[in-house]
Amino acid sequence: MLLPGITTLERLISRVRYRATLRLWHRLTCALTDTQRQKLTALVASEGATLATLEDLRAAPRRRSPTELLRHLERIDAIRDHSPSMLPPADVPAAPLARLARSARTSKPANLAALHDPRRTATLAALFQTLEAVALDDAVELFDALATDIFALAEEAHRKSRLRSAARSRCRSYRAA
Repeated sequence: MLLPGITTLERLISRVRYRATLRLWHRLTCALTDTQRQKLTALVASEGATLATLEDLRAAPRRRSPTELLRHLERIDAIRDHSPSMLPPADVPAAPLARLARSARTSKPANLAALHDPRRTATLAALFQTLEAVALDDAVELFDALATDIFALAEEAHRKSRLRSAARSRCRSYRAA
Protein backbone atom coordinates (compact mmCIF):
# COMPACT_ATOMS: atom_id res chain seq x y z
CA MET A 1 0.00 0.00 0.00
CA LEU A 2 1.38 3.36 -1.02
CA LEU A 3 0.37 6.42 1.04
CA PRO A 4 0.57 10.02 -0.21
CA GLY A 5 3.56 12.06 0.86
CA ILE A 6 3.41 14.94 3.32
CA THR A 7 3.58 17.58 0.58
CA THR A 8 0.61 16.02 -1.19
CA LEU A 9 -1.42 16.19 2.01
CA GLU A 10 -0.27 19.76 2.66
CA ARG A 11 -1.39 20.85 -0.81
CA LEU A 12 -4.74 19.10 -0.43
CA ILE A 13 -5.40 20.64 2.99
CA SER A 14 -4.29 24.04 1.71
CA ARG A 15 -6.74 23.87 -1.22
CA VAL A 16 -9.61 22.81 1.05
CA ARG A 17 -8.88 25.62 3.52
CA TYR A 18 -8.64 28.16 0.70
CA ARG A 19 -11.99 27.05 -0.74
CA ALA A 20 -13.58 27.22 2.72
CA THR A 21 -12.23 30.75 3.16
CA LEU A 22 -13.62 31.80 -0.22
CA ARG A 23 -17.00 30.34 0.73
CA LEU A 24 -16.94 32.26 4.02
CA TRP A 25 -16.16 35.52 2.21
CA HIS A 26 -18.95 34.86 -0.27
CA ARG A 27 -21.48 34.14 2.50
CA LEU A 28 -20.58 37.34 4.31
CA THR A 29 -20.64 39.55 1.22
CA CYS A 30 -23.69 38.14 -0.59
CA ALA A 31 -25.99 39.26 2.25
CA LEU A 32 -24.92 42.91 1.83
CA THR A 33 -26.70 45.45 -0.32
CA ASP A 34 -24.79 47.70 -2.69
CA THR A 35 -25.32 50.64 -0.33
CA GLN A 36 -23.82 48.72 2.59
CA ARG A 37 -20.83 47.67 0.48
CA GLN A 38 -20.24 51.28 -0.55
CA LYS A 39 -20.42 52.45 3.08
CA LEU A 40 -17.93 49.79 4.18
CA THR A 41 -15.55 50.58 1.33
CA ALA A 42 -15.81 54.32 2.02
CA LEU A 43 -14.70 53.75 5.62
CA VAL A 44 -11.29 52.47 4.63
CA ALA A 45 -10.95 54.83 1.66
CA SER A 46 -11.81 58.08 3.47
CA GLU A 47 -9.33 60.19 5.36
CA GLY A 48 -11.85 62.55 7.01
CA ALA A 49 -11.74 63.46 10.68
CA THR A 50 -15.42 62.85 11.35
CA LEU A 51 -16.93 60.38 13.78
CA ALA A 52 -17.60 58.03 10.92
CA THR A 53 -13.95 57.11 10.37
CA LEU A 54 -13.01 53.51 11.03
CA GLU A 55 -10.53 54.44 13.77
CA ASP A 56 -13.23 56.33 15.68
CA LEU A 57 -15.72 53.51 15.30
CA ARG A 58 -13.25 50.96 16.64
CA ALA A 59 -11.97 53.11 19.53
CA ALA A 60 -12.94 52.10 23.06
CA PRO A 61 -13.64 54.75 25.72
CA ARG A 62 -10.46 56.25 27.13
CA ARG A 63 -11.62 58.13 30.22
CA ARG A 64 -14.24 57.73 32.92
CA SER A 65 -16.36 60.81 32.39
CA PRO A 66 -19.96 61.60 31.47
CA THR A 67 -18.83 63.36 28.29
CA GLU A 68 -16.93 60.23 27.27
CA LEU A 69 -20.11 58.20 27.82
CA LEU A 70 -22.05 60.59 25.57
CA ARG A 71 -19.31 60.40 22.93
CA HIS A 72 -19.42 56.63 23.16
CA LEU A 73 -23.21 56.57 22.72
CA GLU A 74 -22.74 58.67 19.57
CA ARG A 75 -20.21 56.06 18.45
CA ILE A 76 -22.84 53.33 18.88
CA ASP A 77 -25.27 55.36 16.75
CA ALA A 78 -22.61 55.75 14.05
CA ILE A 79 -21.92 52.00 14.12
CA ARG A 80 -25.62 51.30 13.73
CA ASP A 81 -25.76 53.81 10.88
CA HIS A 82 -23.05 51.90 9.02
CA SER A 83 -24.44 48.45 9.71
CA PRO A 84 -28.23 48.34 9.46
CA SER A 85 -29.45 44.80 10.05
CA MET A 86 -26.07 43.20 9.53
CA LEU A 87 -26.78 39.92 11.23
CA PRO A 88 -24.33 37.15 10.47
CA PRO A 89 -25.72 34.43 8.23
CA ALA A 90 -26.86 31.40 10.19
CA ASP A 91 -24.48 29.03 8.41
CA VAL A 92 -21.32 31.04 9.16
CA PRO A 93 -19.21 29.44 11.91
CA ALA A 94 -18.42 31.70 14.85
CA ALA A 95 -14.67 31.06 14.99
CA PRO A 96 -13.79 32.22 11.45
CA LEU A 97 -16.14 35.18 11.85
CA ALA A 98 -14.36 36.14 15.08
CA ARG A 99 -10.94 35.79 13.41
CA LEU A 100 -11.97 38.08 10.55
CA ALA A 101 -13.44 40.63 12.98
CA ARG A 102 -10.32 40.52 15.18
CA SER A 103 -8.06 41.15 12.19
CA ALA A 104 -10.25 44.08 11.14
CA ARG A 105 -10.15 45.54 14.65
CA THR A 106 -6.36 45.43 14.82
CA SER A 107 -5.39 46.29 11.22
CA LYS A 108 -4.75 49.79 10.02
CA PRO A 109 -7.36 51.18 7.62
CA ALA A 110 -4.73 51.43 4.88
CA ASN A 111 -3.99 47.71 5.22
CA LEU A 112 -7.70 46.93 5.03
CA ALA A 113 -8.05 49.12 1.95
CA ALA A 114 -5.22 47.19 0.29
CA LEU A 115 -7.08 43.87 0.54
CA HIS A 116 -8.75 42.61 -2.61
CA ASP A 117 -12.49 43.11 -2.83
CA PRO A 118 -14.21 39.98 -1.53
CA ARG A 119 -11.79 39.70 1.38
CA ARG A 120 -11.96 43.43 2.27
CA THR A 121 -15.75 43.51 2.20
CA ALA A 122 -16.06 40.26 4.15
CA THR A 123 -13.53 41.44 6.76
CA LEU A 124 -15.36 44.74 7.26
CA ALA A 125 -18.74 42.97 7.37
CA ALA A 126 -17.40 40.62 10.05
CA LEU A 127 -16.09 43.63 11.97
CA PHE A 128 -19.47 45.37 11.97
CA GLN A 129 -21.29 42.18 12.92
CA THR A 130 -19.26 42.07 16.13
CA LEU A 131 -18.49 45.77 16.63
CA GLU A 132 -21.92 46.79 17.88
CA ALA A 133 -21.86 44.14 20.60
CA VAL A 134 -18.36 45.20 21.66
CA ALA A 135 -19.39 48.88 21.70
CA LEU A 136 -22.47 48.12 23.78
CA ASP A 137 -20.34 46.15 26.25
CA ASP A 138 -17.91 49.08 26.47
CA ALA A 139 -20.79 51.49 27.12
CA VAL A 140 -22.24 49.31 29.87
CA GLU A 141 -18.82 48.98 31.52
CA LEU A 142 -18.26 52.73 31.33
CA PHE A 143 -21.71 53.45 32.76
CA ASP A 144 -21.09 50.94 35.56
CA ALA A 145 -17.77 52.61 36.39
CA LEU A 146 -19.39 56.07 36.40
CA ALA A 147 -22.27 54.87 38.59
CA THR A 148 -19.80 53.25 41.00
CA ASP A 149 -17.85 56.52 41.21
CA ILE A 150 -21.03 58.54 41.83
CA PHE A 151 -22.23 56.18 44.56
CA ALA A 152 -18.79 56.19 46.19
CA LEU A 153 -18.76 60.00 46.21
CA ALA A 154 -22.31 60.12 47.61
CA GLU A 155 -21.42 57.60 50.30
CA GLU A 156 -18.31 59.59 51.24
CA ALA A 157 -20.33 62.83 51.39
CA HIS A 158 -22.96 61.14 53.58
CA ARG A 159 -20.26 59.78 55.91
CA LYS A 160 -18.64 63.23 56.23
CA SER A 161 -22.02 64.83 56.86
CA ARG A 162 -22.79 62.36 59.64
CA LEU A 163 -19.37 62.95 61.20
CA ARG A 164 -19.95 66.73 61.10
CA SER A 165 -23.41 66.43 62.66
CA ALA A 166 -22.07 64.05 65.33
CA ALA A 167 -19.24 66.50 66.10
CA ARG A 168 -21.72 69.38 66.36
CA SER A 169 -23.97 67.45 68.72
CA ARG A 170 -20.98 66.55 70.91
CA CYS A 171 -19.95 70.22 71.03
CA ARG A 172 -23.49 71.22 72.07
CA SER A 173 -23.61 68.59 74.78
CA TYR A 174 -20.24 69.74 76.17
CA ARG A 175 -21.43 73.37 76.17
CA ALA A 176 -24.65 72.43 77.93
CA ALA A 177 -22.81 70.54 80.65
